[in-house]
Amino acid sequence: MKDEYQKKVDILVFLDEHVIVNIEANRSEFKSVKRRNFIYMAKLYSQTLKRGDKPKEAEETYLYQLNINARDLNSKNGEDIYEVRSRYSNEALIDKFSIHVKNIEYYRNLYYSEHKELTESELWLVA
Repeated sequence: MKDEYQKKVDILVFLDEHVIVNIEANRSEFKSVKRRNFIYMAKLYSQTLKRGDKPKEAEETYLYQLNINARDLNSKNGEDIYEVRSRYSNEALIDKFSIHVKNIEYYRNLYYSEHKELTESELWLVA
């Protein structure tokens, strides 16, 4: 775990002062990197908070992670979204914090094996 402490994100994009996008490209099966990528997100989120920030300022920050996965053999669909929510009420604990997953293998299979037509936003994943 010590090596992970200094881990840098693959790509970090600041769309403006309140919207941050972390883009992660994974070659391993997503199942094995889920926890690690969540930890990176939490670390990034904590780094957006400055000492003395009021809760209102923290609430104005949107943090998204886009995971582009080369392999997710168990995926039944091409995408998923992970959020921090209550198990019972389904209320979001942090509603501006989410991980969006795109599974390249799923879209490749649709396009090349099943000959399905993909949308323009899906097609860039298989090119």
